[in-house]
Amino acid sequence: WVSDLLYVAVLEPNTTLVKGWEFNENLNKEGWTEESLGDTGWEIKDCGVAKPVKYVAGGYYIVVAKDTADARLVSPNGLDLAAGKGQFLEVRMQNHTSAKQMKLRFSSANAAHFDVVSNDKQMRVYRVDLSKVDGWKGTIDQLRLEAGAGEEVTGTMRVDYIRLLGGEN
Repeated sequence: WVSDLLYVAVLEPNTTLVKGWEFNENLNKEGWTEESLGDTGWEIKDCGVAKPVKYVAGGYYIVVAKDTADARLVSPNGLDLAAGKGQFLEVRMQNHTSAKQMKLRFSSANAAHFDVVSNDKQMRVYRVDLSKVDGWKGTIDQLRLEAGAGEEVTGTMRVDYIRLLGGEN
């Protein structure tokens, strides 16, 4: 027996994809990195310490965070994307951390907080309306998705995609 899963995303009318990351190629993080995941190594009897989990496989970017208030995923630098009215960020992920809120940042001063389901057992789409963020204008050089929005978190994040969308929504 062989089976497979196909996920089709249909954009809403008058919406365009500005930039997207799908994480469909094994071990290809598409330029994204992870930072400050905490001490996620663990002791394995007779083998030493295992390295932290932070990889792309099966169409997901998977990271483990442990007892850290600074866990984040960081996009490639130099995106050079225009920021403006009518944009939003869409993240499809399973948040199996203790975080109840996350923060999207595109500069040191500009950030948007959004609620997430903690210790979730399913994939969800989270959409952040960027036009409501003060200072969301100019050029986006880099995006940063921060777990826990400053509160200590532990658990896994399984990200299916991250998309910057534009339109009239």
